[in-house]
Amino acid sequence: MAARPSPGQRDRAVRLPPSVWIGLLGDARTVAAYHVRVHRRGPGEHWFWLGPISDSGSARLRVPAAMGNRVIAAPVLGWQLSRGLIRPGRDGRLPVIRHTCDESACCNPSHWLPGTREDNAADYKARKDDPFSPWPTSAARQAGRVPSVTPSCKHWQKAPTRRRQTRPSSTR
Repeated sequence: MAARPSPGQRDRAVRLPPSVWIGLLGDARTVAAYHVRVHRRGPGEHWFWLGPISDSGSARLRVPAAMGNRVIAAPVLGWQLSRGLIRPGRDGRLPVIRHTCDESACCNPSHWLPGTREDNAADYKARKDDPFSPWPTSAARQAGRVPSVTPSCKHWQKAPTRRRQTRPSSTR
């Protein structure tokens, strides 16, 4: 059985190196693509992501082919645009960007905190039964503690579109 990789090894395998982030932050097209997809509202309100959303509800951004043609987490780019490069914590690991609003597609920098995966899991555990959280558990639903309309922005997601089939023009 293969040895399990250390957290630092997993970070290096999954996370982009600082040199790539510096390139993305300096690329005017990437920065403009980020800003055009953020619906800015009041300072304390959600700033909804209007671009692609992952299956888990997270904001995603595809960067230009010249920059590596990859998909990145939009809040991570937004954090670095608003606060500078993400730096490793005391333990040497890169932090995750946590949402204080529980809305994974929110791009308001005032709703973000750096933390560890453990902090993020603790946040979820502390708020999972809150009926006003966008992600109430099925236990909260079954207990009838979930209001009929939860303050989630899932309705902002783009509906999947099917490619339109073109019919050959008939010659008459």
